[in-house]
Amino acid sequence: MSKASKFGGKLLDEGRNLTEVMEDGVITGGPDTTTEVQGGAKATQFATKFGAREPMDDLMNLRQQLNVDGKGQTPFGEMYYDDSIGRWIQRKEEAVEAANFDAWFNQNFNKNNLADRSWAQEINPDFYQRRAMEMMEQTKEIFDLKMLEMYGPRNEKDVYKLYLLNRGLVKLPEDWDRIGKSTTASAPREADRQRFKSQLIRFPKIPSSATRSANAATSPMGDPNAGSVAFGQSVYDTGRFSMPLQKDGAEQTTGSNMLGFLGRVQ
Repeated sequence: MSKASKFGGKLLDEGRNLTEVMEDGVITGGPDTTTEVQGGAKATQFATKFGAREPMDDLMNLRQQLNVDGKGQTPFGEMYYDDSIGRWIQRKEEAVEAANFDAWFNQNFNKNNLADRSWAQEINPDFYQRRAMEMMEQTKEIFDLKMLEMYGPRNEKDVYKLYLLNRGLVKLPEDWDRIGKSTTASAPREADRQRFKSQLIRFPKIPSSATRSANAATSPMGDPNAGSVAFGQSVYDTGRFSMPLQKDGAEQTTGSNMLGFLGRVQ
């Protein structure tokens, strides 16, 4: 691998990693309406993620892109199934069951009653710790972004991050600087199901021009011309490939076109 390719890959990885840290999680349940609120401490719903993304997602994205006729025929010959694909699908199904368990526990144990909630924290501490750790991780990134806004780049890491934001290689939510987004209203179940499905698969490592422009529009340091490129065009702009597993641009939160088997998310 050339030095330039290695450096470019590192930048793209850092941009995608920051996008994944900053994106909203899913809310797995609604508010507790069966027990009285004690001391004003409602069992507020906090979003979480289920960590099913993995390096093989990139290879599966590539397979989908090469599947030019939708029937397994690629420019290099016929595409074959092997056990690694079955294991990949199985890991996604296992994440579905983890989410279903989280929703079931949320409904039955995460209560307004402080004694019940204390018991819930003892028997399933991961339910609460995972949400707290995700908020801490986002808090660090938000602080770094605010310091970048205030001071500008002060070191090599800041320069890289500024480039990623400026060129639309990072997708930030519109309320990116709000920590611990929560709700006491009924959870938007269908929207959360779709977001969960989309988060099973990594975004394409190389964003399209449309995605860059859309990302830059929501970035505090984005360039309106981020979609333009000086030295090359993304393969997603050429029209030579079919839709990747994970959609980008305005369709980022609508799910994946090969995850219909996950329809049994409860």
